[in-house]
Amino acid sequence: MAIAIALVLGESMAWWNPKAAWAAGILAGAGCCLCYAGRFRTVQKEQAGRRITLEWLLPACFLWGVFLWEGADQETEMECFFAQTKECRGTVQGTVSSVQTDAEGAKQITVTSAVLRIKDGATLQGRGVLIYLDGSDASVKIGNRIQAEGDLSAFSGASNPGQFDMKSYRKAQGIDAMMWGKTIDVLNDDTDWLKQAIWEFREQVKTKIKEMAPPKDAGLFCAIFLGDKSELDEEVKDLYEESGIAHIYAVSGTHVSILGALFYQFARGLTGSYAVSAGVGSLFLLLYAILVGNPVSAVRAILMFICYMAANIRGRIYDLVSALAISSIVILCWQPLQVTQCGFQLSFAAVFGIGMVGPAILGKGKKHGRWAE
Repeated sequence: MAIAIALVLGESMAWWNPKAAWAAGILAGAGCCLCYAGRFRTVQKEQAGRRITLEWLLPACFLWGVFLWEGADQETEMECFFAQTKECRGTVQGTVSSVQTDAEGAKQITVTSAVLRIKDGATLQGRGVLIYLDGSDASVKIGNRIQAEGDLSAFSGASNPGQFDMKSYRKAQGIDAMMWGKTIDVLNDDTDWLKQAIWEFREQVKTKIKEMAPPKDAGLFCAIFLGDKSELDEEVKDLYEESGIAHIYAVSGTHVSILGALFYQFARGLTGSYAVSAGVGSLFLLLYAILVGNPVSAVRAILMFICYMAANIRGRIYDLVSALAISSIVILCWQPLQVTQCGFQLSFAAVFGIGMVGPAILGKGKKHGRWAE
């Protein structure tokens, strides 16, 4: 959580003075450490020694958060170019990390380690590019190195306070620009066999769902089970949003709890081993995260469920807030800029409210029953 606090402080104060913001964050961490040390000054020596060791972890996490943020927020050559030129025509080379197909057959391909070549022969390095192909029959697999030619443009930022910021959203995912592809060529046949197999399985499930259910229902089922909203009917989507229940088709804790518990309990019933069943459950959930596209809410829930299984193996009591802290650290080490996104903020705030605000309202140690909880 210290990393999350450091990143939030840096983001909220960056408009004033970035260096001063990070210094304030580090000093705040040091102040917390001093208060922490004073609070436990009277405890037994062996306990104090253990806590003093942990006190140095807080400023270390603040510094770690600073370095993570600086590395992730650094502008690439491609970003700097599109800050000056909003649109251009060029050629992009990169490694395919994901492929999505909508109802009309158009493809949305994400490439990483992208290299952009423009008309004057200049070469620009970037993190990633989102390529749209309208009705292309090109056979592209995850892991392929491809070359695409077309029109590129920068993502639009928020022009008004509170408006959705597509540029910030895509930057948090490591994507610098988008391309409307005209032609595409596969430069090598290297594939990520695991992700490709999961993608093919996902497409097969989508096909079966569309065969079995009416179009409106099929789109909803694909969104709920696969995290694929490309088939979701706009009328149904608007209806769910206006009713305030759009979170139903967001893959998160409910999905993970049901699926994870199912496999975990089934494996434990067969083997009688906590370790084996936790391994089976963790493997399944990690594969499911890839299947649904690694949304932050799902990854958070999966990491917390893995902490729950680890607590069972160790014979410890599962602590929701500790599991939440561990999952935040893992996610922010993976994608530090996610701390600025409302998906990250709402997902963690909701669970934090359950773990901290809920017990404070109900009262510690009191019996209220399941309905009150």
